Amino acid sequence: MDDLDEETGKGLFRLLKWIVIDIFIETAVYWYGRLFLNIISFGRYPQQNDEAETRCILAGVVAITLTIALIIYLEQGEL
Repeated sequence: MDDLDEETGKGLFRLLKWIVIDIFIETAVYWYGRLFLNIISFGRYPQQNDEAETRCILAGVVAITLTIALIIYLEQGEL
């Protein structure tokens, strides 16, 4: 009986983890990428009605990577 409870708990934890990761990607990375694309294209891309979800998420990953690299670089200069 304990094994069943343990497996159920693991399954619920996996589901909760998947939901949190999905929400993070759908909101934070997507909107950060959309903002990044708007900044580098001076507001021309993506348009208001454009369905560029994959491009926005990819741009979000690139923007987050660049932001982390910039923070590390700036921290190195202070040492």
